[in-house]
Amino acid sequence: MPALLLAFLLTAQGAGAATLREARVAIAFSPAACDVTTRFVVDSAAPSMVEHSVMVDMSADAPAFTVIGAVTGDAITAGRTVRLPISLTGMGRNEYTVRFRLAIDARGGKCPLLVPSVATDGLSRSIAIEVALPSGSMRLPGEFPSFTWSGNHGRVTLGHLPSFVRVPVAPSGAALTWRDRIDSRGILDAAAIVTIVAGTLAWATLRRARP
Repeated sequence: MPALLLAFLLTAQGAGAATLREARVAIAFSPAACDVTTRFVVDSAAPSMVEHSVMVDMSADAPAFTVIGAVTGDAITAGRTVRLPISLTGMGRNEYTVRFRLAIDARGGKCPLLVPSVATDGLSRSIAIEVALPSGSMRLPGEFPSFTWSGNHGRVTLGHLPSFVRVPVAPSGAALTWRDRIDSRGILDAAAIVTIVAGTLAWATLRRARP
């Protein structure tokens, strides 16, 4: 059977029948890259083809993936998205690990993650993300998600797998600009709250002004 037809049949048969039960993500940051190792646990009611995607910068090369415990097809790049098809050949519990490395701007600290096209159950907090920062580095404002830290190691448990993590860092003792000291995500959140409050007040004022 041609590989393309097999992929189509697997995708059609397994669509909507798989659930991401668990993911364990380990991210090691270095001054110019992040190394990501993710252990996936996917429950599938039938053999299926699950597409995994990672968003990369236009200037970055597509990562080379190492897959352990599953059969994979060729990665396909379309714009900023790199798609990696992985076959789940067994019914029930499927466990596999994917590793890749991406060049990043350490100051920005944004590391993309590989996200499967199957969702979690929406109830369990079964997504664990651990990050390790280079020695001699200091964290800057703007991390996402919010980690619990012990030295240069951070950890968070979530209900869903995000498409990226962000941990801006700079060498300890480095001169910082005002941009480095600002939490841009916090500013955007505050601006959104102000906009909502202002809109609510305007609506209430107009309502009271009606005869």
